[in-house]
Amino acid sequence: MNKKMELKKYILIISTVLISNLSFSQKANFIKFNLTNEFIKNKSFIKGFGMSFERQITVHSGIESGIWYRPYKVHGSIRSGDLFYDYTVNEKHFSVPVLYKYYSSIIDFSVGPTVDFYGVWTINKNSSDLKVISDEEKKNVGVGFLAKISKTVNVSDKFYLEPEIHFNSMLLIKRNFVGFGFSLKYKL
Repeated sequence: MNKKMELKKYILIISTVLISNLSFSQKANFIKFNLTNEFIKNKSFIKGFGMSFERQITVHSGIESGIWYRPYKVHGSIRSGDLFYDYTVNEKHFSVPVLYKYYSSIIDFSVGPTVDFYGVWTINKNSSDLKVISDEEKKNVGVGFLAKISKTVNVSDKFYLEPEIHFNSMLLIKRNFVGFGFSLKYKL
């Protein structure tokens, strides 16, 4: 199966899950706009963003899904004889989480799998002699795991702020992200 067909299959599955959730008895539905800041292994932060849909099914249970964008930079150096070539690979990832959310009066917990899409990449190099043929180590689609703790703060009848702390593991490419973020939630 080619990459476009795989992508269409994943989008169809995720859409089916989201649409089928509309048949549940509901307490509340939210659209969320997320901004994240994640700590990575080279001791820097990366900024990401996303949009998600949250359905609170009961007083204590809900489902959350959406799409999040995350950039990532890999720095390296290649030696050829006595010369060193420095480079930076700029990667773009998209994650689609499907999370169970537990609501409490003190704090909320979310946990679940993610489908991670490795998007495009570009390379910055210090020499025109350095040529990149491919990035064979990267998988186009992978799975991951996301866990987060958040607290919803009421701003008005329809708007809420939700600060969060999260841990996301992208299993196939063996990367872990720890970060914090803020969501602006709109009650539908």
